[in-house]
Amino acid sequence: MENELFPFVEQNYSASKTRSLAGNSRGGLLVMYSLLYKPDLFKGRFCFSPAFWREDNLIIKKVSDFLHTNENLNSFLYLSMGDKENEKMKNGFNEMTKILSKNENDQLVWYSEFTKNADHQNNAEISASVGIGKWAEYLKRVE
Repeated sequence: MENELFPFVEQNYSASKTRSLAGNSRGGLLVMYSLLYKPDLFKGRFCFSPAFWREDNLIIKKVSDFLHTNENLNSFLYLSMGDKENEKMKNGFNEMTKILSKNENDQLVWYSEFTKNADHQNNAEISASVGIGKWAEYLKRVE
C-alpha cells in the first residue's frame, strides 16, 4: 500500500493525503497493527468487532508496550463492538479499552463503544456512521 498503491492513486487521481483504514473482526487486528508498525500511514483508524482476544491477547500487549514509548501519534481511532457478541470478543475489547484509558494522551484521539442491538455480523454496518461522524469532528479540530 505504502510504496505502490498510494503513490499510484495519488499520481493518477485527485486523492487526499488524509488516509483512513477500517477493518472488521480480524481486519480490525490489521488496523491496530497499522498503528503499531506504520503509525503515520493513516490519520484515522476504525476497528469494528476487533478480535483482540486472539493469540492470548497479543495485540493488547503490543498496544500497551507501544503506547508507553510513543506519545506523538497524531491519530484518530474508533473502536466498536456489538453488545450481542460473545464474551471472548467483549472481554478482549474491554481489555483494549482499559489499555487505551491507562495511556491517554492528547495525540491519540480514540473512542470505544458497544453498539446497541448489534452482533458480529452487523456491528460494522450499524456503527460505521457513528465512527465517521466522530472522525469528521476530529478532522475539523486538527485541520
